[in-house]
Amino acid sequence: QAWELYFLVFKRILKQTNANLQGTLELQYVSPKLLNARNLQLAVPGTYRPARHLIKIASFSPILTVITSKQKPRKLMITGSDGKGYQYLLKGHENLRQDER
Repeated sequence: QAWELYFLVFKRILKQTNANLQGTLELQYVSPKLLNARNLQLAVPGTYRPARHLIKIASFSPILTVITSKQKPRKLMITGSDGKGYQYLLKGHENLRQDER
C-alpha cells in the first residue's frame, strides 16, 4: 500500500517536472496530503530492524529536488521519529544505480 502511494506521488511529480526549470518541486502542489501527513504508523523505508526501536515517518520535506539528468529523478527527504533526515531517490521503473550520488 505504501509503495502505491509513493507511485501515485511520483506520477504527479512527473507531470510537474516537465514545466519546472528551477530544479525543485513544492510538495504542497504535488501531494498536499503527503505534505500534511504527520507521525505515521509506517516505518521509514529501509530502517526496519527486528527487535529494535521502530523508526516511523514523522513528516515529509516540503521541497523535492529534481536532479538534472536524462530521467530527472527526485530527491525526497523524510524526517524520522528519531529526528534524523532520510533521503530517498524517486524514479519510475528505472535503474536507480545510474543516478546515485
